Amino acid sequence: MLVTLPFIEDRFREYNVLMFGGALPPLPIKLGRARTRLGSLGYSYRRRLLVKREMYNFHMRFSTYYDLPQEVWEDVIIHEMVHYHLAITGQQDGTPHGKNFRRMMDEINTKYGRHLTVSIRDIRRWTSGNA
Repeated sequence: MLVTLPFIEDRFREYNVLMFGGALPPLPIKLGRARTRLGSLGYSYRRRLLVKREMYNFHMRFSTYYDLPQEVWEDVIIHEMVHYHLAITGQQDGTPHGKNFRRMMDEINTKYGRHLTVSIRDIRRWTSGNA
């Protein structure tokens, strides 16, 4: 399937309640034709008094370049939601997929039977070599 905005928005609402306790504020979702990533979380930084840097202006972007099974797209959406959760709660690691990300990913995979991964290369098992 090719991912669409209504599909992403519906899954975001569903998984926000189910996996994140409804704690994730809605954010803009954009589509693009990236070949190097299926999804990404974007944001801006600003400096505030007494705070090093603050993240704001969050948005998610998903690629319409790939035709993938629905379950893969659901896992990609959840993957980006984990990034978003860690960012808004101040739990980001020094790397995009550090210990906090991997801990949360493993918890979701175990509790909900998902297959979240940290790389587009890991998704090749779901595709016929298209990713």
